[in-house]
Amino acid sequence: MDIQQLMRKLQALQFGMPETETTQPKAIEPNKPEEQVESELLCFTTEISLDPGLPKMLREALSRRDAEKWKEALASKILNFLKCNAWRRVPMLQGLKEGQKAIPMKPVFKIKNELDGSEQYKARIVTKGFLMIPGVDYTELFLPVTMEVGVQCVIGISLYFINEDIAQNVPVEHRWILELYDIEVAFLNANPGGKMYIKILDEMVELGYVMHEEQQLYAILLDQNMYGNVDVALWFFEKYSSILMTNLGLTQSQTDPCIFFKHNKVGKLNLLISMHVDDLLIGGRKWVMEAFFE
Repeated sequence: MDIQQLMRKLQALQFGMPETETTQPKAIEPNKPEEQVESELLCFTTEISLDPGLPKMLREALSRRDAEKWKEALASKILNFLKCNAWRRVPMLQGLKEGQKAIPMKPVFKIKNELDGSEQYKARIVTKGFLMIPGVDYTELFLPVTMEVGVQCVIGISLYFINEDIAQNVPVEHRWILELYDIEVAFLNANPGGKMYIKILDEMVELGYVMHEEQQLYAILLDQNMYGNVDVALWFFEKYSSILMTNLGLTQSQTDPCIFFKHNKVGKLNLLISMHVDDLLIGGRKWVMEAFFE
């Protein structure tokens, strides 16, 4: 297919856009030198919003009819960080002396639809992790996740025990069950891999939590990890797997580091966990799983 035929097909598609001068592709003139042909690029840019209509910044949120709800959601999130001592204010020069620049943050707004039909206004504060410098702000990124065969093994073993319990009329409270569990705000429970400095949020100045002069003189030293950090999932895995093995007595599989299991005193399997980032596929005796969740 030559370039003219390709252009006509692109013009016919239009990507759902009206015909304008800015969206019309420009055909490359024939008999041009190869260098000029390569330099003429045809680009189509499309911006897709997963949550259309939601504000992207506080100023936009405060200009809406539901401004108070957004303001309350963001203020609540900021207070949560302050109450749990996740942020420690330090001089801006402290990070610079250690060769680290403070990473900026941004708010993310979202409306959650509840089962009863109501709407819950939520705000999350994340770091702009794409500005983190390898070797300075982080050194490791690799995060192990459960392999497909590992998930199949957990499901298969659980189904075997479930069918065995049904055939033997085992009491319901002692039967084997299989559940999927999502760890809420998982990454906030992970410790940073090292020292990390972040800039005071602009919205904290707008809400009156700090003065503009303080924002210029001080930074925040993280004592807990935050969403947006490129290595946050890795450090959550390190902490959670340590809890499973040290505190709860589970054994880590030698073939799949994301699978953990536990036997009872007579050597029979009692609990089996497959971990995929912050999602857990858990199979085990009902009373054992209830104790695990507690």
